[in-house]
Amino acid sequence: MGQFWAYTYFDDTEAWDCGNQPTCAQYAFTERVAFVCTLFFATMALVGRFMPALHDKAWDVKFICFILALVPLFWAPSSIFDQRGYVWFARIGAFVFLILQQIILVDFAYSLNDMLYNYSQPLLLAASLFLFATALTGLILLFVYFNGCETSNAFMSLALVFIVAFTGIQLCSDPEHGHNLLSSSAVACYVVYLTYVAVSSNPEGEGACNPLYSTSSNTLGMVLGLSIAFISMVATVYLASSSVTQLIAEANQEAKPPPSTNLTRDLLTGEADTTTAASAASMETVARRSFNGNSSGTVWKFNLVMVLICQYWCMVLTDWGDSTKTGSSSSPSAGYTVMWMNVAASWICIALYIWTLIAPWLFPDRDFS
Repeated sequence: MGQFWAYTYFDDTEAWDCGNQPTCAQYAFTERVAFVCTLFFATMALVGRFMPALHDKAWDVKFICFILALVPLFWAPSSIFDQRGYVWFARIGAFVFLILQQIILVDFAYSLNDMLYNYSQPLLLAASLFLFATALTGLILLFVYFNGCETSNAFMSLALVFIVAFTGIQLCSDPEHGHNLLSSSAVACYVVYLTYVAVSSNPEGEGACNPLYSTSSNTLGMVLGLSIAFISMVATVYLASSSVTQLIAEANQEAKPPPSTNLTRDLLTGEADTTTAASAASMETVARRSFNGNSSGTVWKFNLVMVLICQYWCMVLTDWGDSTKTGSSSSPSAGYTVMWMNVAASWICIALYIWTLIAPWLFPDRDFS
């Protein structure tokens, strides 16, 4: 709301000096809010590292502190938040978040493939064929509806070539290192999805090759555009806050955090399931653990992931901090920089997956199990 409406009350403020950048004032609102969110979760990560019990307490005080930190920054110089300040820091954090998402996807695809291979090979084959059919259908629809611009055509063609390439490599790999057909199909679907996000963000030709791009400034178009962005943001926060936190915890070889379906709920509400713990320990031990913090090993990591998410969504809504182009209220997440970043993310995912396929060939003496 600030980026597409409330900014009009500040765009003539001296601190919001934008020069000839058409979307500077709009993006400045989002960048200020994201800056405070980043500071908030960074502080929570520091507190959670040493005093995890405070993570679940004093939310009224936390909200008040958040507002008190945010309001004065509306009169702070833009140089603190734009390309001369916070934006560059946020670009790095957002890119790290993208990389972590790719690692999680590839790891999940392998784990699911192994589980289905041991459970039911016909089911594994059926799931793989379904995902490949989904990826192929998605590509066909992309060529039908997003055809017409050289950039979009190139992205879609490269996606098809890469999918065929890594599937061929996987089929030619040594079965000793695993039967990973489902992994290839899952990565194929994700590559098609990222390609769709990229071409649907393409503002080239004012939407000539992008039926989802709109330059309308009417209220209905703005509400629909912001609603889609909001739903996508909520999904990213809820799912990624669990999976990325778990990835960081496992990378540090610490005790595995609660299942991803419960991790976000437990960390936000403090309602950790103590049923299992009660059966193995006394009620006194359970009470002491609750007082010290229900997830002391993951509290600070969870808040660190939230820092990355704040930076990522700031970049999505501000075309990765590029305020030199004219934005669209009805397509708030469209832009050339967003388009290229999503394509780059798909290529990174492809490179990671291909590396997992060829690494056993290149280093036969290493254990990749």
